[in-house]
Amino acid sequence: MGEPTKWAEKAARSSRDSWKNLIASRIDVALERVNRDNSEYIELCQQQEKDESIVDMLLKKLDKEEQDIVHQYYDKEIEKENYELEETYMQGVKDGIWFLLGLEVLRVKELP
Repeated sequence: MGEPTKWAEKAARSSRDSWKNLIASRIDVALERVNRDNSEYIELCQQQEKDESIVDMLLKKLDKEEQDIVHQYYDKEIEKENYELEETYMQGVKDGIWFLLGLEVLRVKELP
């Protein structure tokens, strides 16, 4: 593999990592705002905390291997939701750009 190809791949990976970091930080800001300002969301979180103690009691009835399987399932579910959040955020960025282009707030210059 040639040096320019390695450089291009490294630049692309770095760019993706930068976007992922930006998206993660913006999601954190949005969720912090929701946690602080949205009473319906706060109520859902409180209900989930109550339900968590019930789930913990049910998990204790399972053997260690079964508990591990349930925990792995929820870990993968969270991982999947995080992926979906990142993709949703990215789609929102794209939609916002297209919206601004449609309003002619942004303009695209012709390439030479």
